[in-house]
Amino acid sequence: MSKYHSTVKEAPTRERRRSRATFLALFTIVIALSPWWYEEGTVVYAQWRTLTGTYTVVRTPRLDALGDWYRATRESLRSGASSTLNGQWSASMAVPVGIGWAAVMALVFLRKSR
Repeated sequence: MSKYHSTVKEAPTRERRRSRATFLALFTIVIALSPWWYEEGTVVYAQWRTLTGTYTVVRTPRLDALGDWYRATRESLRSGASSTLNGQWSASMAVPVGIGWAAVMALVFLRKSR
């Protein structure tokens, strides 16, 4: 008795070719993020040069724009939250918000998969 059963008249199965979608997605992500990685590399290089005694100024327009966007978003969220809460944050408000957040996360993580 053999371990693998096969019949003589069975057509040989062809191996499936791998999809190129994974490779293309990874390639696209690498190409999209490479300018930021380059700027981060120049910042690290400038810091290294500063450690060796030569102060180097680098221009990082993408990182500067990303930082400005982050700060503007953080400030708008902070001002929106403080105007919603009238500048006050108390335990009587924190407990219901915490319970609500826990309930929402429980629904998200414990839902049944279909």
